[in-house]
Amino acid sequence: MQAHPEHHNVFSYYEVFDPSLKAEGSISTIRIVRRKVQPWTKIGKWISQILPAPTQQGSSSKDAQSSDNGEDLYALKTIQKEHVKNLHYLNEMRNEIRVLKHLDHKNIVRVYDSFENKNRIYLVMEYCRGGELYERSPYTEQDAAKIVRQILSAVRCMYILCLLSFMPRACFE
Repeated sequence: MQAHPEHHNVFSYYEVFDPSLKAEGSISTIRIVRRKVQPWTKIGKWISQILPAPTQQGSSSKDAQSSDNGEDLYALKTIQKEHVKNLHYLNEMRNEIRVLKHLDHKNIVRVYDSFENKNRIYLVMEYCRGGELYERSPYTEQDAAKIVRQILSAVRCMYILCLLSFMPRACFE
């Protein structure tokens, strides 16, 4: 997990965008959030109105979805630790989060930040519109082939990262 000072938590940096948009899982909840406006952000916006904007090289449109008024939106996944009974599984989850933070692939949801406290783990992730894959059926054979190619491309990316990383144990267990 990223080392944040103890007095900071996810809600020091992010706020819920629309409380009515919420998904519940067996051990987690997902909400849509946006970055809180910090005092230095207001100064930056004021400066950007005066100075010309620099050209952005290598910027990706995938970094965050935007709301109607141009705010960057993220998915906040909240994992309840009380539902994770096995300490070994909790440690494996932490390791998986560390690996996910290093993945950058168009078919893998990006994890930007993580926070942990006594009761919960919070993941700030790429917000993907479009709903669940299983809700889009029926599929044609061409649709299925395209999805399988995308999945295999993502698996290949993860496999290569594991081969190159110093965590081979995480890949081959």
